[in-house]
Amino acid sequence: MHRSRVGISGEEDAIAASDLAARVRAGDAAAEAELVARYRPGLMIMLRRLVKDRSLVDDYCQEVLRVTFEALRHDRIDNTHRLAAYLWGIARNLAHSDLRRHYRGQTTALSEAIVDSRERPEQCLLREERVQMLREALKVLAPRDRAVLSALYLQDTPKDEICRRMGLSPPQFDLIKCRALKRLQALVRERGGV
Repeated sequence: MHRSRVGISGEEDAIAASDLAARVRAGDAAAEAELVARYRPGLMIMLRRLVKDRSLVDDYCQEVLRVTFEALRHDRIDNTHRLAAYLWGIARNLAHSDLRRHYRGQTTALSEAIVDSRERPEQCLLREERVQMLREALKVLAPRDRAVLSALYLQDTPKDEICRRMGLSPPQFDLIKCRALKRLQALVRERGGV
């Protein structure tokens, strides 16, 4: 039976999550229902805040739960006592993929939006922090440097297309890209990044 989290210590909650994960791994249908009852409301709240297209929130929540069940059944979650963090990490990956599709105008299948369901939540968070740090550093670059790096690395635009759009020769492009990357690297280091 689902217990209220109020009054439960972090250690008790971790033990309950591990127990729940073990029961799901063993094929206990009641445990699956308990996992859904326990984590779905929080997932829905989180996804409503993060996903641009509100009509996809329920689908994304279902996908997060599906990926989690699959990972549990195949024993791909190392720290089952941190099950909530795993779920939130998958939800963040899915929401960030939604944002990337929104800005790029691309459509992909839901299951393609998960970067790597075996990635630990800490790794997801660290990767997200690095991406955010890079985006902030990009904002500080000169407009031409920012345009070249954004088109090449964020929008996956081919080099020849960028050259055509910006009126650059391939050697000019290479020089601008090299200098821009050095400036970006220096900015990231200044901000404490790697």
